[in-house]
Amino acid sequence: MATVYEFNYANYTQNISLLPGRYKLECYGACGGGKGASSFGECAKGGYAKGEITLKTRTNLIVCVGQTGYEKLPEKSSITRTGFNGGGRASTVIIGDYCYSGYGGGATDIRLYYPSATWDSSKGLLSRILVAGGAGAISGDFSLHPSVGHGGGYVGSNGITAYSRRFCGGGSQYQGGNNQETSEYHGSFGKGGIGHYSVGGGGGWYGGGGTYEGNVAGGGSGYALTKDSYKPPGYIPTSEYWLENVV
Repeated sequence: MATVYEFNYANYTQNISLLPGRYKLECYGACGGGKGASSFGECAKGGYAKGEITLKTRTNLIVCVGQTGYEKLPEKSSITRTGFNGGGRASTVIIGDYCYSGYGGGATDIRLYYPSATWDSSKGLLSRILVAGGAGAISGDFSLHPSVGHGGGYVGSNGITAYSRRFCGGGSQYQGGNNQETSEYHGSFGKGGIGHYSVGGGGGWYGGGGTYEGNVAGGGSGYALTKDSYKPPGYIPTSEYWLENVV
């Protein structure tokens, strides 16, 4: 019978040591925040990524589980969900008796183990082998926006605001999602763009764009290491970590 290892959100990196053998790896990105959302059903959704790997020696890995940006709390409570693992930083807002988070959702990823590497260090981000993108946050009525920033997948979805048609791009395999207002809010490698007065982009392989005034952020992209996948300068994993049967 196969052994299943399941990791839930923990706000820190989690370690696992695997014996030689064949493994199926799966990641699910976190949903984005929702200013005014009444439930998780009104938030953009995180992405999914899968791959299979054959380990020939005992291997230590790190698992980073993204935190959702969604939170609805009584007005005098503090927001505690801030999109761990790359969700774009954003403001909070009070609507009626509740306060809401506009942070992007964090990515979920599996990476090589380095004792001193934090989730956002260059060595940590450059050692990821499987990533599921986090979703961008939204503000306002979920159903009215032409496009919301779901997490990737190969690319994150774009966020397009219902009324002003402001655009926040999703992350891709090669770059962060753009923000049409200013480059300050673009997504970057591993991190969603910030949302200054508005909503933050989703974390991911590359993060989605955040927004200054618009109210839909882009989703982060996913990633799976294969022979043909893009490998940025300084990328650490070698061919022994190539994945097969990727989704």
